[in-house]
Amino acid sequence: MSRPASHRPIPPRPIRRRIAAGGLALGRLVRAVLALAALIVLIVGLPWGLAHFVGWPLPHHVPSWDEIEARLTGPMDDTLLLDILAVLLWPLWAAFTLSVVAAVPDVVREARWPSHHPPLPASGMRGLATFLLGAVLLTVLQARGPFTSTSGPAAAPAVATAPAAPRFVPVAATSVTDPALPAAAAGTAVVQLPANGVYDSLWRIADRCLGDGARWPEIWALNHGVLQADGRALTQPGLIRPGWVLILPTPPATVPSPAGHAPSTPPTSQAPAGPAPTPTAPSSVSPPAASPPTTPTPPASTPAPGHAAPPTPLSPPTSPVTPSPTSAPPTTPAAPPSHPSAPSRPPGVQFPSGGYLGLGAVALLVVALFSVRLWRRRHYVPGSGVRDDLVEAPVIHQLAAAYNSATAERDADGELVVVRPPGDPHITGRRHAAATATAHAAPPGTRIVGTTGDGQPLALDLAATRGLGLIGPGADAAIRALLVTLLADRHQPDAAPAEVLIPAADVRRLLGEDTTATPPQRLHIVADLPTLLDRLEADVVTRARRAATGEDPRRTSLIVLAAPDQTSDRRLQAVLDNGSPLGVVGILYGQWRPGATARVRPDGVIGAASPDIATALVGHRLFTLPEADTGQLLDLLADADAPAANQEEYRRVNPTQGPQPPPPTSAPPPSSATVTPAPPPPPTPDVSPTADEPPGPDTPLPPDGGAAPAEPTDAVPPAPASSPPRLPRAVTPLLLTLFGRLQLRYRAAPDGDYQPVDGIGGPSQEILAYLAAHPDGAHRRTIIDAVWPDDGKLPRQRDNRFYAAISQLRRGLAAATGGTIDDVFDHDDRRWRLRRDLITVDLWQVDEALDARRRATTTAGELAAILPLAATYTGHLSDDISGTWAESHRENLRRQVSDALASITADVGEDNPQRLELLETLRRLDPYNEGLYVQIARTQARLGQPDAVAATYRQLVVALAEIGERPTPDTDRVFQAAMRPGPPGTRSA
Repeated sequence: MSRPASHRPIPPRPIRRRIAAGGLALGRLVRAVLALAALIVLIVGLPWGLAHFVGWPLPHHVPSWDEIEARLTGPMDDTLLLDILAVLLWPLWAAFTLSVVAAVPDVVREARWPSHHPPLPASGMRGLATFLLGAVLLTVLQARGPFTSTSGPAAAPAVATAPAAPRFVPVAATSVTDPALPAAAAGTAVVQLPANGVYDSLWRIADRCLGDGARWPEIWALNHGVLQADGRALTQPGLIRPGWVLILPTPPATVPSPAGHAPSTPPTSQAPAGPAPTPTAPSSVSPPAASPPTTPTPPASTPAPGHAAPPTPLSPPTSPVTPSPTSAPPTTPAAPPSHPSAPSRPPGVQFPSGGYLGLGAVALLVVALFSVRLWRRRHYVPGSGVRDDLVEAPVIHQLAAAYNSATAERDADGELVVVRPPGDPHITGRRHAAATATAHAAPPGTRIVGTTGDGQPLALDLAATRGLGLIGPGADAAIRALLVTLLADRHQPDAAPAEVLIPAADVRRLLGEDTTATPPQRLHIVADLPTLLDRLEADVVTRARRAATGEDPRRTSLIVLAAPDQTSDRRLQAVLDNGSPLGVVGILYGQWRPGATARVRPDGVIGAASPDIATALVGHRLFTLPEADTGQLLDLLADADAPAANQEEYRRVNPTQGPQPPPPTSAPPPSSATVTPAPPPPPTPDVSPTADEPPGPDTPLPPDGGAAPAEPTDAVPPAPASSPPRLPRAVTPLLLTLFGRLQLRYRAAPDGDYQPVDGIGGPSQEILAYLAAHPDGAHRRTIIDAVWPDDGKLPRQRDNRFYAAISQLRRGLAAATGGTIDDVFDHDDRRWRLRRDLITVDLWQVDEALDARRRATTTAGELAAILPLAATYTGHLSDDISGTWAESHRENLRRQVSDALASITADVGEDNPQRLELLETLRRLDPYNEGLYVQIARTQARLGQPDAVAATYRQLVVALAEIGERPTPDTDRVFQAAMRPGPPGTRSA
């Protein structure tokens, strides 16, 4: 029989521990003495000194104006100076005394050991008063034992229960610092005390007692509003108090299986219907796998609150298993089903500014970029002269160049060239980027957040971590990259929608104080963290109720980006614990003990992490973005919201018509002698039973994609551009055509025919196109920077590329001309230009026509200049040149030509058939401009051509279907009005 606790001898402590304890006690005593002396001096000594040495500082009577003037203009003596100081010190003393009085209740209430760091004021008079009072009070209460924290959840009173048989309880089994908790009866669970700053939650109780944290809504439904021993009740899922006794759901009766294995226990009717993440974080960190593993994950032992232990191998059960606090039912691994194999591309893309993003995220940003460019083309008004939207941020050029470099193919000479299928560069570029993003998409339920040490994608189930905290010098850059990656997922058609919540203070920390850009639609900036938590708590309850009705709670993700603080830690932990099975994800700046924490170096490499994820993350590199690049990419995503919303609406209206089939990720470079024909456009949608009236604004397209017989060719206005293009006039032996696909031609005799010059590689063609777009020439370094954007190569290596391309061009010219021409460049002082005596460029002729149109003073002169312009401009500028420099030239020239034609069209009457021809020429310049179709329909209505109006509408629907959009309701109404019968020339739609 053991002795009573009061008579147990206390073993002597070692001398070192005694010395250390004495030193700590002496230090606390000295600190208390100094603090008490400071309080006495400030509260008692200061007023005594002022009263004794200074006295009453104010005048004893109301001074006259002469006395005031004499005192102010006279010399300052010691008495006046002391009086002024006394007048200032008396209010300060009064304010400090009031602060001391006001701090006494807080210090008494928050009294605890110094290692707990109570969240009391730390600055100003209140902070000084709190510090001095706390130093005195903690030392006085030293001999009385530690205080229990009262700022956290209130502990329920201990309930005394008589044991079945009288026995003595050893001292080692109890602790004076931990209040007793009630014993858990069968079918109940007791909320545990916080351990290492981690509080208990409904998710952790369900994980501990039921084996599945996703079943917490069942516990919430059974205990909602139930009165506890302390007189309080459970009213919020995120607010439970230590000592509360919660009723657990009753498991259904288990029926032994014929094979003798453990039967599966289906969830109750209140369990969420959606998929739940694995309870352990390490199993959710893995590179994308091409096929799922076939071995199931063995049961995992339940870790202590706040710690997730990796699964330990256990033998398979041989008897029925019931949920218990120490065992969990077997769960399937978090690995995804079969996933399209990614091409042999590096998973990370480096930006010249220092940013590092995944190739999948870069591809989605490129999809957004092309969507914005197509949106601008659709809504441009010819003749407006708008050019501001063509000025793009530096990171946009870096983004396009990085994507081109990451997806380039090697030609026969081993040179990396960008290969795209023929067609509109915006359409083909967006399809190519969408295919690349699909090939590099993360497995379902995970996000690719970085790259492993051996260059593989690093996929992480962020929800399973129940909050990922990032610390270190690279934490902000990693959070910025995650923010951009999450928002870019909107441009993946099959991706789950993600909404991001972030407090305003964290936005300023991540993006700077002067950020005023309009955020993307799915980035919600809230006032502060408590407001964010209010919304999250309501959303978690709503998701739990929807999950109980059978809805998938993870069809939309809710991401929290915030810096936690001590006052909101408990609420945030409860939200992330309970919301992790429901699609709530936490990305936090700072240490996060309830979940996982990783320390990020400046280069994005994880140097250390919490034990549960250390083996899966340490040594790997996270994606990072600098502050300036992040703001510019967020502006891009904000601009892409409108086309993204239109595409989502288009997919809802046409559920069976998915995105266009993506081209192969890699394709051999096309030969200069052959041109691959563009794929045929989709069939024309069926517009109405009468085939003469377009659908109303609310009429959806047919579910089969809108296929219908096309209109006979005689009802469609003729398209001169479909005829073989005529070569521009030239008197030189060489002719360079840039409209359409770039081609260099040569003729030996002045009256002969031009023949293509073969054997010119991609870089050589791009140098020719760049110098043709800059007829006055350019410096060699400027040409190199445009054709080969900065990719980290040394200047000498980039110079070698330039001269290798020039040499290849000269060899091709010499072979095609029989040695008569081996160079078309004129260069001096490192400035290069094309020789006008040897080569003619169709772009130069278009520029001359535009200059002649500007100089014209009459309508006839403008029309005479426009006619050769329309004959030469047979396609867009260098569709096969994908360099970032070509985009601004291509779109600027397109708008110049459109403005020139629009100016002539405005001078032609609405009843003149020539106006219709000019509008058709404008439409061929940009078939996605919706406003041009409206003008054509109005002119056709004026000319009495209702059949042509219907054909124009079908052409509009087909053109917009290529970019995943539909005509606006206003456009539908215009076409309805234009096709109403009426005498020609009497009205306009």
